[in-house]
Amino acid sequence: MPDDIPRARIPSPFRARLRLAAIALGLLLLPAFLMSACEGKDVSFATSPSVLAMVGTTAGNTEFDTANTPPPVTTPSHGWQEGLGQASWTKLENGVPAIMVVLSMQSRPGAGMEIWLTRDGATPATVAHWFGGASAVYEGTVCFQITTQQDGAALPIEPNSQYSLTVDFLDPTNGVVASQTRPVAGNNPKLSGHAPGPDDIVFSNIYACPKGQ
Repeated sequence: MPDDIPRARIPSPFRARLRLAAIALGLLLLPAFLMSACEGKDVSFATSPSVLAMVGTTAGNTEFDTANTPPPVTTPSHGWQEGLGQASWTKLENGVPAIMVVLSMQSRPGAGMEIWLTRDGATPATVAHWFGGASAVYEGTVCFQITTQQDGAALPIEPNSQYSLTVDFLDPTNGVVASQTRPVAGNNPKLSGHAPGPDDIVFSNIYACPKGQ
């Protein structure tokens, strides 16, 4: 290109205004960027790594409003230890109602895990029953959350009733090898939705605790 062809030049005052506009735009977008970075990923439905390590699954079979009842409190068999330290009404990070459970465990191979939510009182009833997995050798804390309302279905939690949660381990040969029961702490949640059935996922998947346990 010949050197004598004149080139367009942006006047200095206009260039200054462009720089100021770019800086202002950056300042406007910065809070949104920082907020997005701080919010991070929604981990509400992350599976519980401690349950997965102990029984090999976080998705079990469920039954609702069943005549089946949990076993009584059972002293752990040789090689087993179970302490049910917490069972409380809570919510997942995304607001889905749930129950948080904390166990102190020592397990041996081959037993399935069961989780029971029962309504106490003169006429006790099983509200929901989860069962699945096969235990491995495990020692340590187990923490998980299980939903009470999800995707349009809700467990029938009465506002003035007391509820208990039972976690037991059932060996196909030796029967129940450990079982602990604890009242569910906190205020009963106000749930809404249809009565759960076999196609609903409420109370069927075991999710991680807030710290990812």
